[in-house]
Amino acid sequence: MSELRKFGVQQVCPLCRDPLPPGPEKVYEDATRRYMLISRLVDTGSASWSTLPDWARREVDVAIAGWRDAADQEYAEAQFSLGLMFMSGRGMAQSDEEAVQWFRKAADQGFATAQ
Repeated sequence: MSELRKFGVQQVCPLCRDPLPPGPEKVYEDATRRYMLISRLVDTGSASWSTLPDWARREVDVAIAGWRDAADQEYAEAQFSLGLMFMSGRGMAQSDEEAVQWFRKAADQGFATAQ
């Protein structure tokens, strides 16, 4: 699918006419939107990261899965976001080792903030 996107095909496979799955940019954007809603909930004092309601915990899990999907497709911004998540431990277990791995992947692609 990523090869088709390189040639400008965005929505429908030219051979089978099946819809293409969303690209990494869209997956990243949707995941970020979900995460920001929960982050605002915590920032306003309505919840804390350690005591998120079940529905909010599921939203964070979906956001992280989306970032992982986009990061696995070599989307540097998603790789950087995962690095931040592992570094801060906001919504997931904190891990400096994982954070460095994701920052390095983003930096290797020229993502300046990760460098």
